Amino acid sequence: MALDFNNEQIEHFAAACLIEYFAYDSKTQPEFKLADKSAGYDGMIYFYNIDQGDKRKKEQVECVFYVQIKGTFDKIKDRKTENFNIVLDDLKFYDKTNDHCLYFKVALKVINGKVIKTPYYHFFSKLELNRLMEDMRNNNNTNRRIPFTKMGDTKSFQAILQNLKGDLHQFVISKEKLAEMKANPEGVYISRELVITDYSSLESLYGEEFTLYAKGEFGEKGAVGSVTFEKQLFDESLDFIIEFGYIDTVYAQSTSSIDRTMKGIEITKSIKLYIRELADKRGINISFNYSLNEEETIETLARSHKIMEYLRTNGKIKINGYAMEINLNVESDTSNFEEFSKVHFQILNAMRHFEMNLGESIKNISEKQVKELLYMYDIEQGKTISEKDRLVYFEFGSRAYYFIFSKNNVYNILSENFDKQLYLRVKIDDKSYEHIPNFMLVTQNIHKVYNFNFEAVQNKINESVLQNNQEMLFNRYELQLISDYDNNRDKRVLSLAASINELLLEKEPNNMIEKINYWQIVARKKGLSSDDIKELKDIVQDSNYTEDVHLAAKVLINTRFKGEFSLEKDSLDSIREYPIYNLVNTID
Repeated sequence: MALDFNNEQIEHFAAACLIEYFAYDSKTQPEFKLADKSAGYDGMIYFYNIDQGDKRKKEQVECVFYVQIKGTFDKIKDRKTENFNIVLDDLKFYDKTNDHCLYFKVALKVINGKVIKTPYYHFFSKLELNRLMEDMRNNNNTNRRIPFTKMGDTKSFQAILQNLKGDLHQFVISKEKLAEMKANPEGVYISRELVITDYSSLESLYGEEFTLYAKGEFGEKGAVGSVTFEKQLFDESLDFIIEFGYIDTVYAQSTSSIDRTMKGIEITKSIKLYIRELADKRGINISFNYSLNEEETIETLARSHKIMEYLRTNGKIKINGYAMEINLNVESDTSNFEEFSKVHFQILNAMRHFEMNLGESIKNISEKQVKELLYMYDIEQGKTISEKDRLVYFEFGSRAYYFIFSKNNVYNILSENFDKQLYLRVKIDDKSYEHIPNFMLVTQNIHKVYNFNFEAVQNKINESVLQNNQEMLFNRYELQLISDYDNNRDKRVLSLAASINELLLEKEPNNMIEKINYWQIVARKKGLSSDDIKELKDIVQDSNYTEDVHLAAKVLINTRFKGEFSLEKDSLDSIREYPIYNLVNTID
């Protein structure tokens, strides 16, 4: 949906969200530059030393935050923290100008035609700017994803700004001086003062990262590091951040002491972590349980396996920044884990190679399907087989796919390489056609075929010019599409049939078979009009048409006027093999 808006509109949505947000707070006054195309900041926020509801006066401005605003339609998981992209050149600009930036990212999504806005923020101090820029240069990075925090109510954010105003213009201690301080720490005092006005402001500061300052014989207070203001690990209600080395980080929503002790914290659908305090709270026990959950998908299972492998081979994890020893006595048998994990990654690699649906639940996948998939993947990996070129309809889980087998390759016929000339010999009335559009090879359960690109096929049909007596082939494909629609009611399928019908009628406007097909498509789409019914009744009265055409016309009329014609099913044998017969059942 983001493509429906240009960048200027997206920035307007973001700025409007923040303007409305700060309108509820007397202490903050935003001044944003909308649709500003110059590089740099998008405006300022003035922070006033007044009470809520008081009138703002210029002399009461305590400080000014320089701000950057970006809107994004990137998908997020709506967590307390989300990672967003920042650019090195922007950091350089902030460092050279005002030594800081209060950066806002506003996540946007469209629901029922309305843009929903969720604001996030990150404060870049002088110290963080210096460290980030150095690290990005050393790693040849031009951009990086940085955690941003979801904004709470205005009072909470006011408390955060109250504690950030002292970080606006930092003196950063040099590396040499810092090394000297570490070597001779005597007389050096490192601290951070926080302003806490009430309990609600205390709650809003939990999880925030604040700069640490050192003061000693060198005189001026200097920024030397940072600290995160943490809740105690075993508060009754707590959001957990669980780090598995560099493998993954899991954010577990508020888990009560009972949940984390008895039910476990869900890391993935198949892995639970248990945190239990020992007697007299002298220590804790961390353990985990692995039980394969059939609701896992092929893709999410890969994540479970990575975490599982880490847990099996490492003795520590981090919980809310604290390093914790793991009890490696797993609470379930995982003796077959390595073998299962190896097979799973083979399946995952094969599915990625063939551009298959990675969201397939493992409960839908049979052992036979896995063997067939790995057989195809072996061919792709160089295994030579004695297969003849053939089209393969392959069911895997709840989806279906079409592949073309050859001696050394397996082709996904409707992948990104759609225009590739992959043809099979198709027999029609004892004639062989080798140059058949590849999309017309797909004839079975089209609505289920995952690698069937409806939009691309629609475009191909629209561009088609009938040649080489292909009318019969297109007619057969049209009827197959109509039948498939009757099985699934997928409107995309009927739209393809309508496009083929239009193509055939353009070439031969008086072809009665195609006119019947036109009417049966209309009957399924929206119902026949009075003019359609009149023309069909004329056909019924015209003895020049065959009995099959008369029967088809009567069936179509009955879809609008039930019982207009008395039709015994025994008398419809001549049209039973065609999709027009399916309309008889809908009438009944």
